[in-house]
Amino acid sequence: MRTLRVLKKMVVLACSLAVVSLSLSLWSATGRQMYTRLYDRDRAEREAANGNNLASLFEDTTPLPGASAPIAEVPNRFMFGLAPSTYPWRLFDPELLSVLTLAGPAVLIGLIEITPRRVVRTIARRLGVRCFGALPACADPAATIE
Repeated sequence: MRTLRVLKKMVVLACSLAVVSLSLSLWSATGRQMYTRLYDRDRAEREAANGNNLASLFEDTTPLPGASAPIAEVPNRFMFGLAPSTYPWRLFDPELLSVLTLAGPAVLIGLIEITPRRVVRTIARRLGVRCFGALPACADPAATIE
């Protein structure tokens, strides 16, 4: 029985580590952006029609003295971010995917798995969690708080 418990912990930790490492490698491979961005077809059509040059819109204006920095273009492609893109969020919005939303639960599950059972049981009792033997944190059904 003890070997199954150790094997379960090892599998859960390996899966958690895999999710965290894969999400960080995807974030690094797509440009290390703060927020997740998706390819926008409407924007691509607008840019194709207008020549795709933001600086050409401001050619007629005179620049401020000493201001010679060019306008940085934001690429129109998929970029996996550290955080989900900005509000408004919908439940099944693909822009909700990010390192935070994928790796966060994996880290939490891994931390819960490596935490000793008595600590998890104590935390569950203090929070007033009722459990009936289904969770490993509450192996004793008589230990629930009323």
